[in-house]
Amino acid sequence: MLPTVAGLLLGGSYYLPWLLPNLIALIPLMMRLDESPAEDRFWKRLRPAWWAGILAQAIGCSFTLALSRFSLWAIFLYPALVILLGLKVGLIASIAASIRRRLNLPWVAVLPPLWVAGDYLLSFGDLRLTADHLYHGMASYPLWIQAADLIGPYGITLVVVAIQALLYAGVRGSRTSLVAVVLLIAALLGYGWTAPGRLAEPVGSLRVAIVQPDVRMLIKWDEDANQQQWEKLERLSHEAVAAGAEVLVWPETSYPWPMYHWVERPETYRLAPVERLAADLDVTIVTGVEYVRVRSREDYDLFNAVMVVTPEGLQPEWTAKRYLVPFTEKLPFRRIFGGLIENRDGIWRW
Repeated sequence: MLPTVAGLLLGGSYYLPWLLPNLIALIPLMMRLDESPAEDRFWKRLRPAWWAGILAQAIGCSFTLALSRFSLWAIFLYPALVILLGLKVGLIASIAASIRRRLNLPWVAVLPPLWVAGDYLLSFGDLRLTADHLYHGMASYPLWIQAADLIGPYGITLVVVAIQALLYAGVRGSRTSLVAVVLLIAALLGYGWTAPGRLAEPVGSLRVAIVQPDVRMLIKWDEDANQQQWEKLERLSHEAVAAGAEVLVWPETSYPWPMYHWVERPETYRLAPVERLAADLDVTIVTGVEYVRVRSREDYDLFNAVMVVTPEGLQPEWTAKRYLVPFTEKLPFRRIFGGLIENRDGIWRW
């Protein structure tokens, strides 16, 4: 029962509009692992922790099911992610419980650093999954996460897990742990509350409009609908400038056509429609674009890029995603799955 409660709270913390699940979700799991007999093998500790992780990820990863409207591969992707990410939760909690037992340490000394280490390690390799990291659940509470400018997002995860470990110790009778929770929360909120006072004095202002065409996925991937997408971007941009915008920010890959830049031909480094629009409206446009740097037909690089277009034209500086999102932007383990998934049409495309 306790792992089930922990899993539901942990999964719900990503979506529920309440702060509390973020601060108590792991407590039932710590209680269950503490109830395990000392002679239990590691596998017996892993099972309830893995179950909690599976429930949490079944809720947290449910967004992947929306991809099933685009490809039936999403039906297989969902349980795979649930099992994998659920195992991560199970291993972290079980290893922490084993170390705690062996060294007679408090949960706060083992679970927070192990949780951060597990999240960090899974951000490498082909998967590079970060969507389930605990700091995401705190995104709606700016006062709580302002300290990320000091300790980073993993520092927020460390603090969130530490608060839960200290609360659990407090429930078991440790007044020192309860005092530590109060001080830790006060420090977080105090830092967040005073953040505006640390901002530099503004030297000017700029009216920025975020242009969100909200294109549905099936339309986004329909090449026959590219002109339709462009016309919507163009119309919304005109409306934003009419309302006083001086800079327009378009979403990721919002420009509907790939930009093919043959590196030996500088004249191909162009976004002609966007350049014309920026000149006509006399604004700067920051746009996402699929940027293809082509050296030859067989040798090219594809980037999920951001470019800046001023009334004078496309600027030479650009940037791109450092890591592509597994499955949705880049196929992981391509040598294994490439022949199975790539170059398919219809409902089995990816």
